[in-house]
Amino acid sequence: MKFLDTSGALSVAIAQAGDYIGGIDGRFYKKGLARKCMNTFFCRTDNRFWWSGKQNEDVSTYTHLGNKGKLFFTYTKICIIQAATQQTTGGMTEVYLEKGGYNKPFSSVIFSPQAVKVAMMNTSHKRIHHKINWNLCTPKIINEKYKKVKK
Repeated sequence: MKFLDTSGALSVAIAQAGDYIGGIDGRFYKKGLARKCMNTFFCRTDNRFWWSGKQNEDVSTYTHLGNKGKLFFTYTKICIIQAATQQTTGGMTEVYLEKGGYNKPFSSVIFSPQAVKVAMMNTSHKRIHHKINWNLCTPKIINEKYKKVKK
């Protein structure tokens, strides 16, 4: 919670079990922080933001607002283990199952077409999923030492 306050982030999430494919020797765990923000959200009520869209709204929000310089993070050193996707009733499960998950990833493309594409997810149940190009998604902060000097 202190990090949420000191970072100026709109939301900080906890990593998901799927983020740890490759184990603790994988790149994601070693990052410490990732720019994405999904499924768990620590937010401040006095620092409101609006969710982008009705499907895949977590991805649409962190890519759309992230492109405008807003901060969203996932802390990678702890994780949640949630129920298998689209296996529990309620929420958006019925909508996602009815459309076969087809509309879901494309809604994020609408909000951030420069950074979000769709790709086949290589799982036992093949489905399309969003794919983020982080070099096109969020602004980069360049070290002052690279500033052009007028001659």
